[in-house]
Amino acid sequence: MSKIKGKLWGYSKSEVEDYLTNIKTNQEIELEKLRKKIDVSDNEIKSLRDELQKLIDSEAKVPKQTLLEFAITRVDRLFEYIYQDVEIDLLEIQKISDQKIEILKNNLIDIENEINKEKEIIERNLKNIVETVRKQEKSKNINVDVLKNIGKVLPIADWLKNNKEEELVHSQEFWGDNDTNTEKAINKMTSDGTTVNLGVVNEDDNTNQVDDFVNKINNNFWDFDLKNDQNETITKEIAVTDEVENYANSSKQTSQEVRDEITSVRDKYILGKVVGEDITDKNGKIIIRKNESITESVMHLAKNEGKLTELIIHMELPGQGD
Repeated sequence: MSKIKGKLWGYSKSEVEDYLTNIKTNQEIELEKLRKKIDVSDNEIKSLRDELQKLIDSEAKVPKQTLLEFAITRVDRLFEYIYQDVEIDLLEIQKISDQKIEILKNNLIDIENEINKEKEIIERNLKNIVETVRKQEKSKNINVDVLKNIGKVLPIADWLKNNKEEELVHSQEFWGDNDTNTEKAINKMTSDGTTVNLGVVNEDDNTNQVDDFVNKINNNFWDFDLKNDQNETITKEIAVTDEVENYANSSKQTSQEVRDEITSVRDKYILGKVVGEDITDKNGKIIIRKNESITESVMHLAKNEGKLTELIIHMELPGQGD
């Protein structure tokens, strides 16, 4: 530095020397800091090496069985945590399942109520059909002579003129030569042809007694050949109405027709319903698919394949939920 004289690159000698001195001082300070850091790092490395050596020495001293038990303990804890998570998920799933089961139970109750309603309707219709069949069977036993006498002009006693039940009593024994318009000994005809004397009917009180007597006849007709009394009589025509003709003709209905009528009533409550499952025949061929409506052809096909019961079981009723 002593050789530098005057100014150097436009700076004075003293300025340059001060600048270089500062640089040297700062570099020495930085170098000292680095030396300290290196010493600290060396100490840490030495400490880590010592610790590592201790661990290596300890590992050599620890039995393998102990290490295995430690590993098993760790695995058990891991499984315990996993099982806890699974149990939580199961509880949530169970809760959702219980809710769905409750909804399904309510739906089943609604379905059972609908089925009971349908059964009541079917039972009422079947009862009506049975009653109709019984009436038709009874109509077959109508006396042929009764049908022959329908439409004839028959005499009626004068004292029955104002009676609301102006019914004809078909019995030759009912009128005799000694009978009058105001008094008549009433004999009740029985099923075996005998008579039971019920007393004398006067004109004043004959109305109620005649009503009772006529009602007890129960529409049984008997052959008769009545002649006009010497007293005043009236005549009454018995007209053959459409109702009588239809009732007589209805007795010709066959047992097969009755069965068909019962089947039609049953089918009425099946047609148009939707099935909840696919119905297949014995060969696995589709008869009707899920959510399709039951048609007459589908119903006949299911009946022919013996699958009608299965079709009814999977039939969805109105008001059924999801």
